[in-house]
Amino acid sequence: MKAPLADKEIPVAGAVLGLQSKGEAELDGSYDTYTQIPASATTVQSAQIVLRDGVLIPEKKKAVKPVVRHKPTAGHHAAGE
Repeated sequence: MKAPLADKEIPVAGAVLGLQSKGEAELDGSYDTYTQIPASATTVQSAQIVLRDGVLIPEKKKAVKPVVRHKPTAGHHAAGE
């Protein structure tokens, strides 16, 4: 990695990384080694990837839509007014 990750930034074992364009966390860099790890009776097939130069781009946070409150139209009054 270009800079060591802080403890809170390290992905947990089994984390799935995807594409930043889809809002997912992504690894970007030069791969040094790639080792395929076959499945066993207790684990699924996986891979070990070692980056030579790389950065972890965190997932994009979803924007929260503001609540829109409409004013009543003019001329409409509650009953009894």
